[in-house]
Amino acid sequence: MTLRFSFVVSVFLVLSVPQLQYTFGQDIAVSPGAAVVPVEHMPMVSDRSGGCHSTESIFRGNGSARSVLQSDEIPQDLARLRPKPLVTGYPLIQTKGIARGDKFLYIADTGKDDTHNESAKIWKLDPVTKNLTVLYTGPLLVTGKWLYFKEADPNGPAEVVVSDYGEEPSSRSPGTGKGAKVFAIQLDENGDANHTRVLFEGAPLRSPEGIVVIGDSVILADWAAGPNTSLPDRPGTFNAGKVFEIPLAGGSPVERFADHTWVTLIGTCQYADEDGRTFLRLIDIDGGRPAGNLALPQSGLAQFYRSELISTSPLILGMLEKVTYREEYQMEVDIPGLQEGDIVEIQAERGGVFANGGVLKKMSIPDQAPKTLSFHIESDRDAPSVAFITTVIRNQTILDTVLTEKTKSLPDPTLQDNKHAGSAAASLQDVPRLSASADGTSQSVSWIAPKGGVPVTIWQGEPLGQPMGVMYSWDAEKIWVTDQAGGSNKTAAVF
Repeated sequence: MTLRFSFVVSVFLVLSVPQLQYTFGQDIAVSPGAAVVPVEHMPMVSDRSGGCHSTESIFRGNGSARSVLQSDEIPQDLARLRPKPLVTGYPLIQTKGIARGDKFLYIADTGKDDTHNESAKIWKLDPVTKNLTVLYTGPLLVTGKWLYFKEADPNGPAEVVVSDYGEEPSSRSPGTGKGAKVFAIQLDENGDANHTRVLFEGAPLRSPEGIVVIGDSVILADWAAGPNTSLPDRPGTFNAGKVFEIPLAGGSPVERFADHTWVTLIGTCQYADEDGRTFLRLIDIDGGRPAGNLALPQSGLAQFYRSELISTSPLILGMLEKVTYREEYQMEVDIPGLQEGDIVEIQAERGGVFANGGVLKKMSIPDQAPKTLSFHIESDRDAPSVAFITTVIRNQTILDTVLTEKTKSLPDPTLQDNKHAGSAAASLQDVPRLSASADGTSQSVSWIAPKGGVPVTIWQGEPLGQPMGVMYSWDAEKIWVTDQAGGSNKTAAVF
């Protein structure tokens, strides 16, 4: 069942958060009724043109609030959700990926930012004692950004499999390809580095990032390995991304999903949905609605894709499909001439839906007829506008029908720049599985449902700076987050 805003509200009600109340009139069942007869048009509905802002269920760590909360301060029972630093500041410089091992966390740190230029490191962190040690650093590691923990099996020991970006001329620029590789760090029984082995290095890899191991294969996301291309909805050209499959034993990359144009492909992980099916998730951080950023003309909202895992040996993947995440909007329509007993139908257009998943909302007007009806509608994040048709019916006669369309704005939505989503999932109330994902642009960490729906933002704002990687704890009671700017003087942190 798709996650919707009704679930979002239930999450916060457990924490005694006040819920906004709206008067719609009385909802009635949608069913075939007596035929309505159109008569001479009687203008009743005011078409409110202009823009609209999403009302995502979020609250900010800096104390301000919107949507669900109607106060300037975060209530005490929500303050417990404030991210708590596990390790913060130097020697962490720019942390990216995080992997959960048998007893330890393994964290990729590029070692470089505006004020630091140190060797890249893979850290080993004990989340209980907070003891931080270097798992690996050396000439083999150039700019490791993301990593994956592979458990020990009959074929070999546990390993940390690393995606090494290689030489990076500047931030947000494609790599040169020099030093781009995938390698594995074999671990001993204490979780320390034992040996290393290179799975593949060199072309066609250019800017490898997200990495996941499925069976005997490594899936690698490279955001600039493809040809120079363009898309009709945004200006300029860019190097398209590619998805590669590399044998875990080592060998040449094979491209997957070659027919798809990836704008900035970064994230990849494996997860199971509420029906027990397993999927490969891929995140294109600019693949959604264009953001209109003049400095970064290809930029857009993050777009999530998935492919069902049919078989692990050999690796067989299903068709690539878009996972639709939606924004919720509060809409208002003026109908000053409403009378008791009138029927108002709101039909969602342009792919919009209501909280129950339907496209039609039917309301019976009470004795004290309101002049303005207010309701919530959910819209695909990629849709440029929110649209609905309002029909007023009196005594089985249509009095007025109006199409309202409002252009979306991009104030500060979450899920703008999500480079990673935790492959593990937790159970929460009646939603069996939720992944967690961090967005460095909006300084937020969110829950997302495998099948799509409205994301639930757990926290936004300080102390988060630029959160990157996320991982559930072993008992799924905590979420660990790497933050490349969460420490003092723009150093990194782990929350």
